[in-house]
Amino acid sequence: MKKTLLSFLFFVQTFFLFAQDYDSLRYKSECQIRTSVGLCLPLTRLQKGTATDYLLEFDDRTFSWQISLAYFFHKHWGVEGNFQINTSKNMSKRSDKFFQVVQNEYSQDYYLIPPTLPYFKEINAIKKLSLGIIYRLEVRRFVFYPKFSIGITSFRSNQERIHLKQKNTNNVLKLDYLPTQGKNRGFKDPFMLATSALLGYKLKKWLFLNVDILLSHYKTNKNFTKTTTDLNTMQTTSEDIPYKKHIFNLTLGTGLIIAI
Repeated sequence: MKKTLLSFLFFVQTFFLFAQDYDSLRYKSECQIRTSVGLCLPLTRLQKGTATDYLLEFDDRTFSWQISLAYFFHKHWGVEGNFQINTSKNMSKRSDKFFQVVQNEYSQDYYLIPPTLPYFKEINAIKKLSLGIIYRLEVRRFVFYPKFSIGITSFRSNQERIHLKQKNTNNVLKLDYLPTQGKNRGFKDPFMLATSALLGYKLKKWLFLNVDILLSHYKTNKNFTKTTTDLNTMQTTSEDIPYKKHIFNLTLGTGLIIAI
């Protein structure tokens, strides 16, 4: 009987020690830094399969890296700023792919003359900046953070000029691809809405391991004007190539949280 009572008291003491240890991990940090890597998958696609796809600093499927800073002004509520960069192998080869598509389009009747003007800017990254409200729920070593945020998505565009020489003649065509939006060249960064959820496990009081899922939406309002000029007759024709679409992306990631 005495041994049973001592064993019970030892168990109770051990339980409360662990409970206190878990409780010491809960809702203690006011500031957190989070970094993660992942994959951004398209639920809707912007690219059309045309040459102008490669004048956009964009790809539908990308590798994602992000860093966030959160401040909790309440036990459960906080604000978080997030910066995300998306890139891909296709984006790093945009210049070669652009000329290849144009060459395939005109190869039956024309030779492509290599360009001499350095229009193509190889930056190759989609940037996303957001600010949101975050809710914190912690149970023992596990954390769950749903979040809603607003922000902008930014990706640049290129202009390009190509000359084509007609086979067996001296006729030359000039092709100009210019990004336009209304009466102004260039694109405005689209407004973005995003919602996400994070599930984490506390390795230490100051270090968490986490996985997260993010759904984002923005509407592009982009357009290219392709102008074809016959340099012999100086006759021109123009074609608008729109990129106006609701874009939905799903990002899956994993990373670390450092509590300050």
